[in-house]
Amino acid sequence: MKKTLLSLTMCLVLITCVQGQSIEQLKAKLNNCIHENEIPGAAVAVVSGDSVLFTSGFGYADVDKQLPVTENTHFWIGSISKSFTALGILKLVEDGKLDLNTRVTEVLPDVCIQNPWHETDPVRIVHLLEHTAGLCDGISSTFNWRHDPNIPLQEVVQLYGQIDVYHRPGSFYLYSNTGYLLAGLVIEKITRMNYEEFLKRELLIPLEMKTTTFDPTDTYSQSVLAQGYGVGMKEIPLLYAYQRSAAHTYSSVSEMVHYLMFYLDNGSYNGVQLLSPEYLKRMETPKTSLASRMGLLNGYGLGNEVAFRNQHKWRGHNGAGFGFYSDLWYNHDLDIGYVVLVNQFDMQTANNVRELRELIAEHLTEYIEPKFLPIQSVPQGQLKEYCGAYTIGYGAKDPLGLINYLHGMTEVQLSGDTLSLRQPLNGSEENIYPVSNGLFRKLNLPEPTVAFFSTPDGVRAMVHGRDYLEELSTWKYWLTIGYICWFMLVMLSTIVYAFIWMPFYICKKISKKMQPMQFVTGRVLPFIATAVLVVGFILIAKQEMYYLGKITFASISLYVSTWLFAILSLISLVNTIMSLKRPGKKLLRIFHMVIACTYTGMVLFLWYWGIIGLKLWI
Repeated sequence: MKKTLLSLTMCLVLITCVQGQSIEQLKAKLNNCIHENEIPGAAVAVVSGDSVLFTSGFGYADVDKQLPVTENTHFWIGSISKSFTALGILKLVEDGKLDLNTRVTEVLPDVCIQNPWHETDPVRIVHLLEHTAGLCDGISSTFNWRHDPNIPLQEVVQLYGQIDVYHRPGSFYLYSNTGYLLAGLVIEKITRMNYEEFLKRELLIPLEMKTTTFDPTDTYSQSVLAQGYGVGMKEIPLLYAYQRSAAHTYSSVSEMVHYLMFYLDNGSYNGVQLLSPEYLKRMETPKTSLASRMGLLNGYGLGNEVAFRNQHKWRGHNGAGFGFYSDLWYNHDLDIGYVVLVNQFDMQTANNVRELRELIAEHLTEYIEPKFLPIQSVPQGQLKEYCGAYTIGYGAKDPLGLINYLHGMTEVQLSGDTLSLRQPLNGSEENIYPVSNGLFRKLNLPEPTVAFFSTPDGVRAMVHGRDYLEELSTWKYWLTIGYICWFMLVMLSTIVYAFIWMPFYICKKISKKMQPMQFVTGRVLPFIATAVLVVGFILIAKQEMYYLGKITFASISLYVSTWLFAILSLISLVNTIMSLKRPGKKLLRIFHMVIACTYTGMVLFLWYWGIIGLKLWI
């Protein structure tokens, strides 16, 4: 492989650092990290160019059976599968059988894609691969509990009925497994082969990845597959995804190093050019989002993304699914790369597992200084144009969309001669510094990760890392936050009021010393509505998240409880309005009207975000 003098120097430095005593230091660090974070097992490899510097297994593939992880242990590598699918598309493009700008509907005319912008901005194949098609997976369409693990991709699309486009294609990055489901189907339509067979022929066999498979029922792979775990070494059943071309690859660290060498050698392996350097470069370069078109190139390319580790820029992909986590990253300038495969992952252990990748990157680049882009001086008048309130500008109307909307709230403010990003809900604040027109970087990162621009619709927007945010009127933000806080206060008051009033009411009823009471419905229904909603959310929160997509007692309870909340709240409003004609204490009447209106407002709010009647199964 041809290397520049700089790359050769870096390679020699790396080999010197990783060999001998340093490799033992790395092993010790990995062992300590695995032990301290209670990670069951991991497989790790470090590569420089076409040389494997380090491959090792740590911990157990199966804790109960005391089976150690070896370099041949298989792991579910999740979304790294997207890079294989993207390479399959690029092979077809290189062979002249497909164009990245082809409309998806031309190749898949039987797929119902509802795109409000189809006349001016159709969904193109390149949009699927760069996650800029405007598709959104939602929260309940991932896991396959009811069908064969190898259900044909065409049948999966038919299960969805139609594919909804939520945002103008070619606008911004919005991660979507559904996009890669369609990309796999494109491969099948063009080649008239199963996408698994095509990728095996074009990639796995040339890369000598003999046991790697895209088939979740592969007999050999299942015999050497590690057991997946969650927090506290709890075993997690192997999950199947409907979007197989986005998530289903099973491999070992000994074979993933071949895949890593392919990237470091610019599309070549063992002297055979599997993909031209031109197309590999295209794979690494985002082009279709608004931010990338203005020069922010640290985004998602074609099944390939950027991450900064120890202030250095890495490319590759990761994969996360319940029970497994995987990382594959490389750095062309340093001519190094690494693979990490772990048999543990859930919401509680995510940060612990990710420490492994950070630890390796820090070790590999410990003695290498990154090159920072210089900070530019920008007039305060121009900086003021970027100031304001922003929030996440994407996502379906579902609980995840609501969480993103609230959690993504960001205030951009002047901070001396630069800008400050403040997120009130999580209390974070950091400065960003201009490196060119509209592009900013953090002080500890070498390249820009923040961009400000205007959309074709005239909306001011910003990209912050992976997130796309649009400017929002400050009053809308505070109105939303204020209303949620007000509802919580009113809800709490109904609970307190009910627990004080109900015993009093029962005692009076038993003693028969009370006159008929007014506003009984107004007193009881808000409390019952609160109780059923809280119970529904508690049950779904206690359910393991990997059961999303399956009909369970918790998912049915959430569905029923949200409808009951809406019905009881509306009945309470109607009864409260009707009771206004009856004589009674004015203050009490006002109190119940405030409660009824607040609850009805929350019903409308939850309806807007798709939470009333939410079905977590398909």
